[in-house]
Amino acid sequence: MLAAGMVTSFVSAQTTSAVYAFTGAYSKSLPYGGLILSGGVLYGTTSGGGSGSTGTVFKINPDGSGKSVLHNFASFVNGPTNSDGAKPHASLLLSGSTLYGTTSAGGSSGNGTIFSVNTDGTGFTVLYTFTGGSDGANPFSSLILSGSTLYGTASLGGSGYGTVFSISTSGSGFTVLHTFTGTNGADGAYPMGGLVLSGSTLYGTAEEGGVGQGLFYDSGTVFSLSTTGTNFTVLHTFTGGTGGSDGANPVATLVLSGSTLYGTTSIEDNQEAPAATIFKVSTSGTGFTVLYSFTGGNDGANPTAPLVLSGSTLYGTASEGGSGDSGTVFSISTSGTGFTVLYGFSSTSGKPGGENSDGANPNAGLVLSGSTLYGTAVNGGTGGTGTLFSVSTNGGSFAVFHDFSTGTGGDDPVAALVLSGSTFYGTTYSGGAYGDGAVFKVNTDGSGYSTLYSFTGGNDGSSPAGTLILSGSTLYGAASIGGTNDTGTVFSINTDGSSFTVLHSFASTTNEQTNSDGIFPVAGLALSGSTLYGSAASGGVHGNGTLFSVNTNGTGFTLLHTFSAYASGTSTNSDGASPEAGLTVSGSTLYGTASEGGSKGNGTVFSVSTSGTSFTTLHNFTGGSDGANPFAGLLLSGSTLYGAAEQGGTNGTGTLFSIGTGGSGFTTLYTFSPLVSEENSDGAGPLASLILSGSTLYGTTPNGGTSGNGTAFSVSTSGTGFTTLHDFGTLSGNLGSNHYGAKPQAALILSGSVLYGTAPVGGPYSSGTVYSVTP
Repeated sequence: MLAAGMVTSFVSAQTTSAVYAFTGAYSKSLPYGGLILSGGVLYGTTSGGGSGSTGTVFKINPDGSGKSVLHNFASFVNGPTNSDGAKPHASLLLSGSTLYGTTSAGGSSGNGTIFSVNTDGTGFTVLYTFTGGSDGANPFSSLILSGSTLYGTASLGGSGYGTVFSISTSGSGFTVLHTFTGTNGADGAYPMGGLVLSGSTLYGTAEEGGVGQGLFYDSGTVFSLSTTGTNFTVLHTFTGGTGGSDGANPVATLVLSGSTLYGTTSIEDNQEAPAATIFKVSTSGTGFTVLYSFTGGNDGANPTAPLVLSGSTLYGTASEGGSGDSGTVFSISTSGTGFTVLYGFSSTSGKPGGENSDGANPNAGLVLSGSTLYGTAVNGGTGGTGTLFSVSTNGGSFAVFHDFSTGTGGDDPVAALVLSGSTFYGTTYSGGAYGDGAVFKVNTDGSGYSTLYSFTGGNDGSSPAGTLILSGSTLYGAASIGGTNDTGTVFSINTDGSSFTVLHSFASTTNEQTNSDGIFPVAGLALSGSTLYGSAASGGVHGNGTLFSVNTNGTGFTLLHTFSAYASGTSTNSDGASPEAGLTVSGSTLYGTASEGGSKGNGTVFSVSTSGTSFTTLHNFTGGSDGANPFAGLLLSGSTLYGAAEQGGTNGTGTLFSIGTGGSGFTTLYTFSPLVSEENSDGAGPLASLILSGSTLYGTTPNGGTSGNGTAFSVSTSGTGFTTLHDFGTLSGNLGSNHYGAKPQAALILSGSVLYGTAPVGGPYSSGTVYSVTP
């Protein structure tokens, strides 16, 4: 055996580019805020999604057409901070052609912002950034406007329990009008709702605080104060008692009609907590009346949103309860009679991504136009990511006019890409609409990203880990788990996202690791003619994995090889175990690796005929200088196979090797250098197959390098001239982000003079990247 290539050179990362950054879990839209309507156009916010995964300001027509993002809030750069704010939870305020709003997080201090933006998306301005000190922090409520002055509340900060503030529309003159004293204070604590204005008096609610006398004290207040900050008055203190009491914890903005305020309390009915209520109280604090007490059943529970008043009828939403326990839309007269459920959202129970047809958990208030109410549901919909809906005031007509599931991003791209023309195709192990992975496409310049299919985790499968294979306009792949028995599937899908088909669903297990055909197909497939070849990392009658074939139409599934049982009390056998890499096909012969087993227990290189009749162990890894645990597939060039072993070698950090197709001439081409505090110069633990251009091999490692986050490298087929092409950088911030991604596990692909690859973590959203490297 020859240990070669111990001298490395380093190429600057300036030739590396981030082609596309996956948004992953942070892409969920979360439309917590209500809509506003002006000139036939609805405006709203999302608390997630957008290019920064920190929320958006958008507009949309009531028929669902013309959706446009007016502003994407910036991604977090150092913990929960950014330039413009993040996670807006409140409805917008429109004055002329300018929208005003708040973000509950982000900004330079991470405590939220006040912003303005024009209705055409221009002129975005941060009017104020909360420091989290005496000014307040984390505003969850919408603003109101009087003249050129905006008024609002911050749920935290001040003395720790929130503030009431004013600020001019230009961003100058920020003033704290009131600082709440706390949960034992008479004035209240944590004002989650916004304000209403009558003359020079502001009215609002505090979720906690006050001096209650029922089972739950500190249950919140209704208050008033002048626009100058004087004359703060507690109009009502919630007692928090049980049964038919006044309720507790008002989190919604009030509605004012004449001298009467209408509102809701948010606690739902159960054995210990008071019922949620709809109430009214005069602006002088007299005449407090409970108009309705929720049962927590079909009528709804936990109404967290402001009411809408039209004539003598109040309209509102309950975020939970109802016939599907997903919330309701209701109406009630101002006298408290005629409570009616206008719509009950359908159940999401048992759905893998919390999905349904109509939405779930309407946390925000409604907007009324004629006889139609418009609202938002923060969850549910076809992807579990929320909807925009309309419902008539008599409850007779309900419609979803926008489903936020469209375009849900992926997360954790562990597989290599497939290139066709100028388009990449690939998979993500998680993310997508249901969190169970996705098939995607994206152009080589990073544009045109599209989720072709989102795995549900049901019969279709979940967590695709292997590289796709493309034939004509059809992609073939495997999902490592899921399917009818939760043991994985083989699937096909057209490049336009149509015709997803499960070609094979692996059999159920009789115990944790054994079945008839295999479990956990984590590798990509090989195609020859109309036959697909693959491996299952576990299962089979001995639990050590299988090799299989199946026709591209899903017929003719054949078990080609079942890896043998370990000798009693050992981890050794004759042929290997746990094949986690894809197969390489040449004529009637398949070549592959098993990551464990073999005569030394460190894995094998093998060949098998496409009929499965002839199996040969070509090499048993010793765990010494040759390496150990080959998780990567093989590259065939002429009569030589090239591969990588994750462990072993003289430094225990893995090797690159070559071997003849007949099993002769095994050569250690390169041994990765030792790690010091998880770092070295060249990388460690290669998991991906190599690719070849001329006499140069290219590959990746998920570990090692100067930051411990992996490398991209090249080396000659003789093992000389090893070069680190890119050293993946340090993960920074609480999202673990960097620019190009980190810990690449997949093979590279070469197009022209540019290498492309995927990194499963890192990137600006910590959900991985597609990157390019020009050697």
